[in-house]
Amino acid sequence: MNRAIPLVFHYFNITSPQAAYMITIDPLSNASRLVILVAHEMFPVPGKFLFSRLVEELPFIDDSRTLFIDSDMNRNRTGRFVAAIGKLLNNAHPSNFTRKDLDPKFSSHYNLKITVLGCYYYDEPSLAWSTVGLKVLSANATHTICGTNHLSQFGSGFLPIVHEIDFDFIIANMGFVDNSTLYVTLILLFVLFIIAMIWGHYKDKKDVERRGVIPLPDNKPEDKYIYEVTFFTGPDSDAPCESQIYFMASGDYDETEVRFLPKANSNLYRRYDRNTFVMTTARPLGSLHYLRVFIDNKGRLPYDSWQLERVVFRDLQKSKQYTFETNAWLALNRRDGLADRTFLCANNNEDMSTFSQRMYNITNRNANQDHIWMSVFLRPTGSRYCRKERIMVCVTFLFVSMLLHAMFYEIEGESPIDAYAYIGPVPIALSQMIKGLAVIIFVLPFTTLLGAVFKRARPRKYVRCRALDAIEKQRERQLRKNGLTREDATEKSKVIGKPEGRRTPKTEPVVKCLPWWTRPFGWIVCGAAMTGSVFMVWSYGIAWGEITTVKWFSSFFTTFLVSILVSQWLKVVLVSCLGSICCVPDHSVEDIDCDEELPMLQEDEEWALMSPLDPSTVRDVHRVVGVTHDDDATKKLSVQLTKDRDMKFIVRGIFVYCLFLAVLFIIVNDKTDINAFLLQRHFSGTFFDDKFTMDNLVFPNELRNTDHFWHYAKNLIMNTCRAQRWYNNDPPYGLRGFLDDRANRMVGYPILRQIRNARFVCSVPYPMNETIPDCTGTRGLLTEDDHDYCANWVLGNASDVACKFPEFKYQNASQLKTLATVGRLGTYSGGGYVIRLDGYEDDVNERLDQLQKVHWIDKRTRAVFLEFSVYNANVNLFMTCMICFEVSEGGGIVTKWRFEPVRLLRLESSAKDNVAFFCELMFVVSTVFFTFRQLWEIKKQRCGYFFQYWNLAELSLVLLSWLEIALYIYKLLLTLAVADEFNRTKGNAYLRMDYPVLVDQFYTCILGLIMFVSVLKLIKLMQFNKRMDVLALTISLCWDELSYFLIAFVIIFFAFSSLFYFIFFLYLLEFSSILSAVQTSFSMMLGKFDFNVMQQANSLSPLLFFIFSVLNSMVLVNIMLAIILKAFNEIKVDLSKRENTYDVLDYMWKHFKKTAVLQPNAVNQVKVNLNKKEREGLQSERDFPDKVGQLLQQINSLYFDGKLDLCKPEAAKTVFSVEDDARPRRKLRPDARRDKKPTTIFFSD
Repeated sequence: MNRAIPLVFHYFNITSPQAAYMITIDPLSNASRLVILVAHEMFPVPGKFLFSRLVEELPFIDDSRTLFIDSDMNRNRTGRFVAAIGKLLNNAHPSNFTRKDLDPKFSSHYNLKITVLGCYYYDEPSLAWSTVGLKVLSANATHTICGTNHLSQFGSGFLPIVHEIDFDFIIANMGFVDNSTLYVTLILLFVLFIIAMIWGHYKDKKDVERRGVIPLPDNKPEDKYIYEVTFFTGPDSDAPCESQIYFMASGDYDETEVRFLPKANSNLYRRYDRNTFVMTTARPLGSLHYLRVFIDNKGRLPYDSWQLERVVFRDLQKSKQYTFETNAWLALNRRDGLADRTFLCANNNEDMSTFSQRMYNITNRNANQDHIWMSVFLRPTGSRYCRKERIMVCVTFLFVSMLLHAMFYEIEGESPIDAYAYIGPVPIALSQMIKGLAVIIFVLPFTTLLGAVFKRARPRKYVRCRALDAIEKQRERQLRKNGLTREDATEKSKVIGKPEGRRTPKTEPVVKCLPWWTRPFGWIVCGAAMTGSVFMVWSYGIAWGEITTVKWFSSFFTTFLVSILVSQWLKVVLVSCLGSICCVPDHSVEDIDCDEELPMLQEDEEWALMSPLDPSTVRDVHRVVGVTHDDDATKKLSVQLTKDRDMKFIVRGIFVYCLFLAVLFIIVNDKTDINAFLLQRHFSGTFFDDKFTMDNLVFPNELRNTDHFWHYAKNLIMNTCRAQRWYNNDPPYGLRGFLDDRANRMVGYPILRQIRNARFVCSVPYPMNETIPDCTGTRGLLTEDDHDYCANWVLGNASDVACKFPEFKYQNASQLKTLATVGRLGTYSGGGYVIRLDGYEDDVNERLDQLQKVHWIDKRTRAVFLEFSVYNANVNLFMTCMICFEVSEGGGIVTKWRFEPVRLLRLESSAKDNVAFFCELMFVVSTVFFTFRQLWEIKKQRCGYFFQYWNLAELSLVLLSWLEIALYIYKLLLTLAVADEFNRTKGNAYLRMDYPVLVDQFYTCILGLIMFVSVLKLIKLMQFNKRMDVLALTISLCWDELSYFLIAFVIIFFAFSSLFYFIFFLYLLEFSSILSAVQTSFSMMLGKFDFNVMQQANSLSPLLFFIFSVLNSMVLVNIMLAIILKAFNEIKVDLSKRENTYDVLDYMWKHFKKTAVLQPNAVNQVKVNLNKKEREGLQSERDFPDKVGQLLQQINSLYFDGKLDLCKPEAAKTVFSVEDDARPRRKLRPDARRDKKPTTIFFSD
């Protein structure tokens, strides 16, 4: 909107003469005094325009107000046209008004569509379409009527206006005041971009510091062989380690002593960390096979353990790499409780990891690297794709998405009912989510390509290997400490490389890289895309004006949410699944390792003469004692730490589950409203007022015949369903559609629906049929009439005047949109014969008098329903109302009513509704979490999962939750459909709320079941206390005796209920059916009965009641209590001898004292023994690989005469093939013919 002139401008172009245009406007709110102006080559302002019309005076074309300007009225004008929408104040004329006559607070919502139309024929000489001799006469949304003065074949076309940029308009309206939202948003985004770049630069510097190579403290200056060792810490929140870490490596030629890593600090062994160390040895180890890692568990909880994801050894002399995919915990309180583990090298063994392990690892890595928003904060330290570049790609993605969204944006009227959710003032609509997803699909390949460029672009100059710099500095310090001068220490500490004249072998790069110039090219592309997008968005914002820009920003916010919450995670999961299924696990190191010069180090001549280790001897990597898990102190510490960890999860689980219960309670509480009860009581008092009497009968509770019903309908019903005149006899202006209480608005109009029995469904038995010729029969679904009749319920020709009554025509349930109803005397279908109570009150009363005369209610009538729905905007409640008048076969009328108030919509401005909506979102998130957890439990336990009570309870809770979510969505869709129809017809059409209310009833019942099961689940969470099982244990112990007792109890009780039913069913309503008799008998056991009424009904009542009370209330109930108490005493004695599984209260108190520094933290260090075991005493599972080696050595010497080289698998395969060709083949068993792969045993999780 322009601030100087309160008008909203919309522009369009016409390129050909003889064109016409059609402006369709559909106001979503009050359209009173809305004016539309049209001008050519200028902005329409008061006094300067071509056309001016009031919107409310425009004709309806396709149910929308339409301004149609044909070819004659347009007068061959082409070029730019501008349409303006505003609101006139009272008494202003649309053709003659000034700026003061425009409402400065105009803020109406509307849909606007501009269509340019034309008629064309194909001019063959010019080979082009022409409009000569053609003009547009009239048109609608689907057809165009053309006029022509020649007989050429012609056609018509129309084109909705696409948003274009008019720079003349932009220059004239680029002021800050008129476009404050646009400027503030762009400035805020620019400031946030600058802040993010400063933060990214700071974090990049910190990453460079953390990515340095650290020499191991126990390196010796005389050791010349260099390895670079990289340890990767896992992604778990408790993954960091503060304990002392030891490791050993074993290869073909040699193995290391016990080496230890530097002590933990703020930059080492953190979550997601990649810590690189340089290790020196006296001679090469050869191809690595074993890695043993153990810790002393000395760190503070919970960082006394370590989640080790991967270890990579890089041989700097031979440029070879050895990867150990560990994926294990070194912890006393995790899984198998091992703080000492041995791993096999992944390079020399088949991949033994499962799909879930590969998926877990790859997803974590991809979330850190490929999610463009998350990777800014979780960027791996070893990636050359820095944070500043990631921020640049994110901002480019943001602005390019804004540009594409603006290019295809359509101006849509926003109303509260169009959006199914709100985040503050921002609406979340399904159409906007689909549009946002489409925009992201176009932008995602572009930003993914930019990310790949930054990730794979190599540096312009390679840097020297960091490991060499680190080892030289350490050697220099060590030599100077030994007494050498600085010059000598510097000279002797240098790593000797290969002679310059010696050619170095070519090696393939570990990671394929792009040329160095692609990185600055990527920066240029990002800057150009971002600058161009900002300019175009700025131009569109000024062209649209303030109101449209605000709507567009609200629409684009949905695109931004879809990008963060949906599209990027889908990309991460898809790439992870493909990588887990199709690709070989990547054992390469990070990107920055490819940015270093490959070291060419001189090798000692002695290293070329090394022989492999004897496979018949036990390696030192298995002989070192390390952490002794069989020690009593270690076992006790492991049990204690495991219990503490379990109790931590128990306390946290109870706390989180209580939060879930609080969320669920808020959702349940949102369904309960005292106004619903008051509204129901108000309607029951209105329609069942004791003061409404006739012939000394109170209506409608004492209706006797059809005359009473007609009197009740024409007086109380009609007077209540219409707003009557005020006390001074003035008409109720502005209250059309409201009830007489002037607070509740009718949704649609009320109806009277009759259910009647069909003809010939009953025959009078002999001999009464001689006097009484016919009967109408009893009510039932199968006996209902569904034929069409004339007046007085006679069959006739459709052309007769008496057959023109619509009230005698049957309508089924689908036509009426009604449901089956259960009354006091029977069940009725949703169809029937209907009287519409719409129109003027006098006309309706006259119609009711006429229907009474033609006997619309007769002897075959079984029920008449008064049905309508209302909405109370003050308390935001819908209500369906049903009053059932059942005509008894024995005479008289029985009434039953049901008023169902429900809340189906939310208020935008209500803080309570916003909190409830947030809790509903949390409920959906919790349901997804519980679903994945139950699927994981089913995977672990398989069929045994379904034989445990609590598992079935949790599974039913998950299924009910998903059903609840589905019902919520279905209810919302049904409500929005009714509300749209209500707004479209202004509430005057036939509308029913039965289906939304029915779905809401199911929704409420399932919500109650979810609350019931969720509260009961607290018993499971608190089973760490032995007393929480007392109920289940007591019932299980006495179940056999109790089950036999219950059989006898049910037999005796049902016998008495049957006796009471047959004695009292004629006299007392409480015993009118067998079910009500059973219910009343239970009430009698609880002491709730009317003895005087029973005594008057039958003289045997006192004796029967005395026997029933003694036998049931005294004898049987006490026997049941005795059985339960006996079992309870046994359980109580048994529980007194048990101990609690977990002392949670003691744990919480101890944890509180530690937090409050009232008690020091205990040191949970285990004893680490670095000595070696005697060879004859090696019996642990870590000796198994050496035992296998000894076995292979014996087989080699016995069967292959020593020809088998155990260090070369290829030579072994050759020997096998030679032996197979030379020896005669034996017939093998089918299972022995298979070419089985040798399995690899991992000593890890």
